Amino acid sequence: TLSAKAGKLFCKCCKDELSLIKGSVRTHVQSKAHAANMQKYHERTASNGEAKAFIEEHFLANPNESGGTVSIDNKLYRYRMVECFLKNGVPLEKIDGMRTMLEYAGKHTLTDSHNLKSFIPKIEAQARAATCTRRHRRAILEHLLRRHHSSR
Repeated sequence: TLSAKAGKLFCKCCKDELSLIKGSVRTHVQSKAHAANMQKYHERTASNGEAKAFIEEHFLANPNESGGTVSIDNKLYRYRMVECFLKNGVPLEKIDGMRTMLEYAGKHTLTDSHNLKSFIPKIEAQARAATCTRRHRRAILEHLLRRHHSSR
């Protein structure tokens, strides 16, 4: 999770620039905060991988849909932006007023809120799929626990 760029050392998990002193790097990497951030980073990375696969599959099946020609990283940024606004109850129209800053901060381009609304059904479908998977896992676990208790 460490990367070097332009002579500087950066921790991707913690989003911090690190000192180039070996002891400082070792202290940072061994810290509890870094360990917690690293776990969140890996969870986020896995979640992004699932979302990317879902988005790619959708646009392969719907090649003429608006936004299909932008990079997968840009599609993921748009997907996550819409998801964030929806989860926090913020109207998507607010993106239009903040678009310049959101593009600057995210280093990806957005489109207007009207076009971003096309991500809502995709987010809903992904959420339904995740819910079904969680229910399936829970049912399997409950079945195994019942079997375990009945065999005693």
